[in-house]
Amino acid sequence: MPEQGFRACVGILRLVRHYGAARLEAACTRGIEIGARSYGSIKSILQHGLDRRPSPRPAESELPLDHHNIRGSRYYH
Repeated sequence: MPEQGFRACVGILRLVRHYGAARLEAACTRGIEIGARSYGSIKSILQHGLDRRPSPRPAESELPLDHHNIRGSRYYH
């Protein structure tokens, strides 16, 4: 039901009063990373300070994939 989703969003936004905008943003980012998108999950992340800890997933490498089977951009010109 759309009403339930709206109420959950309003509840999450209301958490900014107690935790602040920066922490709420960090908690929501963490929730998206781990697939926890409910009000209860975001509140739990904030209560346990998980928004202040490093991400559980390693940062993706910016380096291009090097493999003998990958032709690269020069192949097509």
